[in-house]
Amino acid sequence: MNRPQTPFAVLALITLVILFFEFQVVRGQFGALTSARTGNAAKQEELDRRTARLKAMKADMPFYQEAFEQLLDAYTDAPLDPSQFGALYDLNPTIKVHENAKQRPGLQPVSNRPGAGRLGNQAVQTTWSYDLTSTSVEFHRFLPALAETENNLPLLRFTKLTITSPKEPFYMEAIPLNITATMTTLRSGAAAANK
Repeated sequence: MNRPQTPFAVLALITLVILFFEFQVVRGQFGALTSARTGNAAKQEELDRRTARLKAMKADMPFYQEAFEQLLDAYTDAPLDPSQFGALYDLNPTIKVHENAKQRPGLQPVSNRPGAGRLGNQAVQTTWSYDLTSTSVEFHRFLPALAETENNLPLLRFTKLTITSPKEPFYMEAIPLNITATMTTLRSGAAAANK
């Protein structure tokens, strides 16, 4: 090898190595920029979807407000009036508030005072209970009324339901049944007391 060309060859080799590493750095930065643009586009699409969903929810706000108010109808400081049982009440049964506090004297109603959550180990009555009795309603009228009442009062739960027939099986006419039920609704402040 000719000695005067050796420094030029070494210099050319060093230049090629530097250019190769510069190319790698520029390519990495370009890849990062492309990746960032793709990520930003995906985030923008997600933001657009969320914005559209939020607009749809705002458009449906009256529906949600009505559902929320309906849910809280059974969450009260006082027991529900029998007329609030809607379709069941229209069948003219006897609906009475079941007095839990009288049967179990350790239970006291939850109040909305700020210190109500600090009751210690004292038992707290968290629900209103109601007794329903009827001897004048046929099954085909009772079942739809039951479903409608449960739909109108989402916090209403039947804890006991007994339906008996005063006639023998396979009686040829629709007859009134003997219906007894126990229902409960949440008492206002009960959720805070359970924390």
